[in-house]
Amino acid sequence: MLIHTHALVLRYFPYGDSGMIVHFLTRELGYRSAIVQGLKSKSPVFKRSYFLPLFEVEMILYEKPGDQLRRIKEAKPGRIFQKLQTDQSALAMLYFLAEVLEKTTREDDIQTDLYDFIIEFLQLCNGSEIRLANLHLYFLFQLTAFLGFAPEASRLDPPYFWDLREGIFTKNTPQHPDYTNPENSELIHSFIELSLEDIQHIQLTGTKRSELIKEVLNYFYIHRSGMKQVKTLGVLEALFH
Repeated sequence: MLIHTHALVLRYFPYGDSGMIVHFLTRELGYRSAIVQGLKSKSPVFKRSYFLPLFEVEMILYEKPGDQLRRIKEAKPGRIFQKLQTDQSALAMLYFLAEVLEKTTREDDIQTDLYDFIIEFLQLCNGSEIRLANLHLYFLFQLTAFLGFAPEASRLDPPYFWDLREGIFTKNTPQHPDYTNPENSELIHSFIELSLEDIQHIQLTGTKRSELIKEVLNYFYIHRSGMKQVKTLGVLEALFH
């Protein structure tokens, strides 16, 4: 069966002499893996530049129940985010977010609203005036809602602690090591409540931003069973430090 779909590239790696395997988040089918072949031929049907992390591709996919790897019949670029796809810092953010999505999404877990949120996020980030430094933190907290473990917003007056195991803010020190200190807890709460436009104006040092990202990723590791360590974090920290 042939399926026409839009997809966001999550990861790619070489396959044979002239191909690669690409992991996608598709709008209509959820997570999918596909083989792309013939990239080194004299007249390639596909271009390698189509398949960079969080680039959108419009494609026709051979879909057969039970297949772990599909084949792509046709592909062309989808929406192009010029600023994000040419700026070094923005590309680092795209690689990081694509890796998080690749390690948290599941095959056949179809969420068109998640796909649409990602596109809207990329469109906003592509704006000429927006500051990128904090936006990946905003994205991670929004993603927790789609994955089913969004932190519970607090009505408490600071100081308080963020309990990573329970996903709540509490006045009492949790009786386990998975919690954040009051300063970081208050900052994290800001990322839960504020809009993307407001979050870009939060002033953070590179060191503090790195602390918060690690806390949030720990929250993912606790609540997303089997999630592997995110390897692109170091590159992201170096660029936004």
